[in-house]
Amino acid sequence: PLFYYRKPSPLKMNPTYDSTKVSLEKVDELVQQLIDLPVDLKEEKVSKGRDESIDDLIQVFHQSHSHHNFVKGLDTYLHMGLVNEVVVKHIIETCPEFLATIDKDGMLPIHHASWVRVSLVPLLANHGLKYQVGGEDGRGGLTVNVKVGDTHFCLLTELANKTDKLMASIFEDLRTQDPPLFKEEDVYEYGLLNEAINIIRFYEITNRPPPCFNIELVKLFVEMSPKSLFREDCLGRLPVFHACKFIKITTDYSPEAMCRMILELFVTKAIEYDPTHPSIGGLIRRTHPYTVKYEIAAKQIIDGIGEDEMLQYFEEILSSFPELPLLHKLISLTSKNEDTIRNIIRRLVEADKSRLFDIDTDGCLPIHYINYSTFQLEFVHDLLHISITQNPSCKTFGGLFAKNKVGKTALEYMILSEDDENNVWECIRKLLKSFPDILKGILYQTLVLTPQYCSCMLTIIAETYGEDKMLERVDEALPSISDTFILHKLIKSTRECTNIFAKVITRLIKMDKSRLYTYDEENGFLPLDYLHKNEYNEKNVKLWLGMVKLLLHEAITYDPQNDTIGGLFDADEYGSTPLDCLVGKFGKDEVWQCIQETISSFPSLPILHRVIKYTPEYINEAIMRFPGACFVRDCNNRLPSHVALENGVSWSLELLCLINTNMTRLKDNDPVTGLSPVLLAASKPSCDLTTIYYLLKSLPM
Repeated sequence: PLFYYRKPSPLKMNPTYDSTKVSLEKVDELVQQLIDLPVDLKEEKVSKGRDESIDDLIQVFHQSHSHHNFVKGLDTYLHMGLVNEVVVKHIIETCPEFLATIDKDGMLPIHHASWVRVSLVPLLANHGLKYQVGGEDGRGGLTVNVKVGDTHFCLLTELANKTDKLMASIFEDLRTQDPPLFKEEDVYEYGLLNEAINIIRFYEITNRPPPCFNIELVKLFVEMSPKSLFREDCLGRLPVFHACKFIKITTDYSPEAMCRMILELFVTKAIEYDPTHPSIGGLIRRTHPYTVKYEIAAKQIIDGIGEDEMLQYFEEILSSFPELPLLHKLISLTSKNEDTIRNIIRRLVEADKSRLFDIDTDGCLPIHYINYSTFQLEFVHDLLHISITQNPSCKTFGGLFAKNKVGKTALEYMILSEDDENNVWECIRKLLKSFPDILKGILYQTLVLTPQYCSCMLTIIAETYGEDKMLERVDEALPSISDTFILHKLIKSTRECTNIFAKVITRLIKMDKSRLYTYDEENGFLPLDYLHKNEYNEKNVKLWLGMVKLLLHEAITYDPQNDTIGGLFDADEYGSTPLDCLVGKFGKDEVWQCIQETISSFPSLPILHRVIKYTPEYINEAIMRFPGACFVRDCNNRLPSHVALENGVSWSLELLCLINTNMTRLKDNDPVTGLSPVLLAASKPSCDLTTIYYLLKSLPM
């Protein structure tokens, strides 16, 4: 048996009994009762394969006059043979101590009864309960587990695993005792339903075809504990999985009859018990791929009864349980090679197209369950085509942009799970060709819900209908986007920068340039902050640098007086600026070349002031690329040299250059603090003595 269903409990005997301590009076009484039995009972062999009988035991007693030998012999018979019910009743009524005796393996007579005379189990359990065999919770020894060698013997699982037709009546007898010896919770706790079905392993060794599992016993277990239909074994298999093994190998029923029986006994009952269970009654549930054959019960049953009958069964189930997410699960577990199940899906959809819009408890449509194992271009296209045709005004476009409870769209699931993303975009390309009227809506939903795929979607539309038409639809879609942070989201999440994407960004900026200086709610970032967070490769680095130039130019054009100069010097709490991050991402020379090309047309920008204050390591770079910036005054009428002295810039050639180029202008006091250059330099604790000495020498007080 599958002993792993329940951890073995230690043998609890209250008390365990030494049969040699039975009183002589009881032995004499028992011998007399056995002598008075009918001859046929006394001469009946103890069990198959054993020649001894009760009469033989009585003869030994008379010959040896040894009470001890008689008791030991009777004890052995009870454990190894178990005589018929009449004899057993005489023994336990006269000497009930025999119920609690154990053999060398610690096994009780009731344990041996499960092997040689199973009909005696209720009798032994009932009398054992009266004498507390196995303790108060041992139920007469019925629930006592015993370790025999390296294995654990569990009586209930041993009984459930038998194909004897009497087993259902035996369990029913145990169930109807007062108090009941067999309870509803035992079915689930001990995994008895799986045990009653999984009998094939005994026949795999001998290569003999197994009989069918004990149907009456299965019905009893399901009736008592329907939740056992969802009880997994140690390999994650449900009872219906074991039942499906019989479809092709049992000789008791035809494959068709076996399939119908499985649907009736397992699937329907399981759905009636819990219609919300994700396995759809265990029918659509893959077993663990690393332990057993990776297959589903539905596929085996369809092979047994055919598509038509299976489809009819599904229709009946859906009519009784309209909320059942059957289509969702069929799609999720359909592999690329399983044409049979895919045909079932198509036929279910054709019968009622509205099923494509059913929402399960996770807020998902069936299309959400398309994944790497199910994605077949024609199949997915057909489902989306039917959905859009059925409801062309739906803003999710066949469910592509429908969000589930965790905020994920079907398009995201399809792309993230598909090995080759091009398959998904090819599918969308075919849809766009079939439904040209959805271009504007598709663009809108992509921009708002899945901005990370904006570049890809724009490229697909441009390749299908031309760039001009694509941009026309973009111009139609953008005004209806009310999201203040749409620019941040597009720059942050897009995975590929293209010329078409840059044109869309340009249009978006021109609609509202204030977005360039708007901080988003999520991170408090400007759009420029997100440029360095995108992945790039050697092929598109120039495009990303072009995006840097675009954002800088438009931001400076919109507000040239902004202290951050297009967001370049928007320092965070740690003093890090977007300039630092861009240099770290694309390289110093490349980024500064972009800045030079962008800012050269704005000669009055105080870029050198900002570099000195926020990124002094780039002073030399700024002076070399913008020499005229040394003479530019900021909005406070300060020169770069004033800012350098105030910020305690260390003595260097760059600082010397700034001082010497503005020596005549430095004779005047700082317009902000009113301090002379010497006092301005000395006002900071980190002042540089060399700088102060040079200023005193050049500008005596």
